[in-house]
Amino acid sequence: MQRLCLTLSGLSEPSCRAPIRRRLDSIPIVSLRLVSEAGRQHYNVTLAILTVAGTAYALQQTMVIPALPTLQRDLHTTTTWVTWVLTVLLLVASVSTPIIGKLGDQYGKQRLLVISLALFFVGCAGAAAAWDIWSLIAWRGVQGAGAAVIPLAFAIINDEFPRDRAGGAIGLISAALATGAGTCASETAGSPCPRCP
Repeated sequence: MQRLCLTLSGLSEPSCRAPIRRRLDSIPIVSLRLVSEAGRQHYNVTLAILTVAGTAYALQQTMVIPALPTLQRDLHTTTTWVTWVLTVLLLVASVSTPIIGKLGDQYGKQRLLVISLALFFVGCAGAAAAWDIWSLIAWRGVQGAGAAVIPLAFAIINDEFPRDRAGGAIGLISAALATGAGTCASETAGSPCPRCP
C-alpha cells in the first residue's frame, strides 16, 4: 500500500495529518489512467471519429457559399435573405458554442458531443428538405446549434489522450478543420475554383 500525503508547495517533505493518513491508508492508490485505459477503445478510433465530425461541420459551414446564387434563384428570394442562410448559422454557433461547452464541462463532454452531432444531423436533414427560404434559414440555425463539436473535440482529446499524443491529435483536427473550411473558400459564387481542372 502507498500513502497519499499532501505536499505543500516549496517544502520537500510531505505534510500529513494523522486522521487523514489513517483513513487513506486503507485505500489502494492506482493510476486512474490505467483503470480507464483497460475498458477504453483505441485512441486512433476516437481521433478518427472526432476528425470526421470536425471535417463534416467545417465543410457544412462553407459549402453553402458557392450555392447562394442558385438558392436565391430557386427559392425566389432576395440577396439579403439568401445571405442569412450563412449568417444565421454563424450567429447561432457563436451563441450556442460557449453554452454547450459549459454544459459539457458539467454533464460530460461525450454526452454533449453526441447531442451536438444530433442537432447538426437534424439541421442538415431539415435543410435538405427545406421548402422555402424561411425554413432553410431556420434549419441552418439548428445546424449552428451543433457548432460545439469543435471545442468539445478538443476538450475530449485533452482529457482522454496521453500527453505525448494530445498535441498531434489536436494538430490533426485543426488541419482537418482548415481543410474543410478552405475547400470552398477559393471558389467564387457560381464559378469553380480556378485551380481545379
